[in-house]
Amino acid sequence: MSDRLLVMGWHNVAGTFGFPAGEGEAERGFASQMKTLARFGNVLPLNEALGRLAAGESLPSRAVAITFDDGYRDNLTLAVPVLERLGLPATFFLVPELLSGKIDAWWETIGWALSASSTGRLSWEGMTFTFDASDWQTVYSPVVRRLKRKSRAAREEAMAELLEMLSPEGDPPDLFMNWDGARELARRGFSVESHTRSHVVLSEETPQEQLRELVEGRAQLESELGTSISAIAYPQGGPLDYNAETLTATAAAGYTWGLTTHEGFTTSATSPLEIRRCVIYPERGIVDLAAQLRYMLTARIRRLRQ
Repeated sequence: MSDRLLVMGWHNVAGTFGFPAGEGEAERGFASQMKTLARFGNVLPLNEALGRLAAGESLPSRAVAITFDDGYRDNLTLAVPVLERLGLPATFFLVPELLSGKIDAWWETIGWALSASSTGRLSWEGMTFTFDASDWQTVYSPVVRRLKRKSRAAREEAMAELLEMLSPEGDPPDLFMNWDGARELARRGFSVESHTRSHVVLSEETPQEQLRELVEGRAQLESELGTSISAIAYPQGGPLDYNAETLTATAAAGYTWGLTTHEGFTTSATSPLEIRRCVIYPERGIVDLAAQLRYMLTARIRRLRQ
């Protein structure tokens, strides 16, 4: 038995503009990751595992919880069949305004715009790039880093400017599930939780707007799906992406758990609003799983020796 839980987080299964991968590479990698977890881990439902830790109960050794962020359609079409075949529970953190089509996923839209640009040039916020369809990904990361550090309103303004300069040809991809897909997840026995109302980077918003995102995201999911929402995964989830005001708003909005992307094991001593979680990339296959485990086990050994 153990007092440690390893929470793992995925986004997509197949490659996308925001998470590129070779043809079939991510799908094969994801399948191998799930088979490895089914064979060597004890995969528990997220809320059950966190509840047991909070109650001071032990978990089975090698306890793992599987989560997905954003609501990519391939979570339903590709991930769910694998999970069902292996009997693995999972939790999906969804965004109501993505489900309803009120917003687009800006990180995917900018990737598409760069790949489909008719100009091949970008001069924006002191950065100048010349690129083509073969190397647009070198431009993607610095642009996305700037976009992440903007409020929703400022990012929408910046995106309009970027799309005008890039003049992409064609239409952006439709990669995300709708409300029917979310209901299908719940119908098939998977947990659905909140990823805010509109996938804002919470630390870039005012305390009032943070509370609104957290309250309305939860309320919309509960109303549409007829389920209770107790957990929030902070978008991006790193140390710059949420702040003390976020934790205050999370508690005020009635969430029991808040998930970050700080790597490491979650234990009974972990703050319930700062649950640790490691992000896994499907195209890296079991190599990514092994690397995460080695990193965390080594870090634990170092702490014990100090």
